[in-house]
Amino acid sequence: MRQFVRRTSYVQGQSISPRTREYFYYIDHQGQLFLDDTRVKNFITCFKDKKFLEFFFKRVKINTSGRYESEFPYVSPCGRETNYICCDDLPVVFSQLLDSRDKSSRISALRQLST
Repeated sequence: MRQFVRRTSYVQGQSISPRTREYFYYIDHQGQLFLDDTRVKNFITCFKDKKFLEFFFKRVKINTSGRYESEFPYVSPCGRETNYICCDDLPVVFSQLLDSRDKSSRISALRQLST
């Protein structure tokens, strides 16, 4: 697992304008989700609530906000919150595989996310 010090300055839950909040997350190589500033990242400290994880990962997209784009290349928007994401590779987590006749749409969605 890569360990590095991020030079970005932020405060979890900071507000850049009224009634908005920013949170910062990290996804490790096993797909575990953590608050980015969690010191010890392991199974004990990762998010485990299935409904929250499904909600969070369904909304992941490339960060084009103009804020933290190089340090947190992905976001998962949630109402008035922006959840910035950095990760070991890509923020794609598979919890099950389903058979499908048209696999091209899934592949193109992954390609779009990685660009």
